[in-house]
Amino acid sequence: MKGDVESVASKTPKELMQFIEQISGSDEFREAYEEAKKAKEEAEENTIFTMQKRKGYAAEKKQVREQKEEAERFNDKITKLEDLKREFFLWQLFHIHKVLGSFSSVPEEVLRSRLQRVMRKTELLLLTPKCSKGYDRTPRNYRRAGRLQR
Repeated sequence: MKGDVESVASKTPKELMQFIEQISGSDEFREAYEEAKKAKEEAEENTIFTMQKRKGYAAEKKQVREQKEEAERFNDKITKLEDLKREFFLWQLFHIHKVLGSFSSVPEEVLRSRLQRVMRKTELLLLTPKCSKGYDRTPRNYRRAGRLQR
């Protein structure tokens, strides 16, 4: 027995651990423990991956929602712009009609040419958002840009 105590005392920590595991019988379950440990690590990795995926989907969903809201705001502004253009055009027609009524003594050909000129200007204002050279939308600047003929 004295030799057994000396042999146990002279063992390295690793050999001592193996000896204790052999005595307790836990070395029989080493493979099952290693497999369970590996399965646990894989499950943790899968959980982390799934959580990152969910966060990515949530961020993508938020981005799509924001893009949808932006598109809706844009469409609302386009509709408002079209309504304003329509109102402006009707306003111009009203004033043209008013002016035509005051020119009852002016020859009809002169009135038609003026009306056609105003209609062309109005059409350019309604259809063209900006001149190619960056001028604003006044008839004088359209002539400058070479887009409007007299």
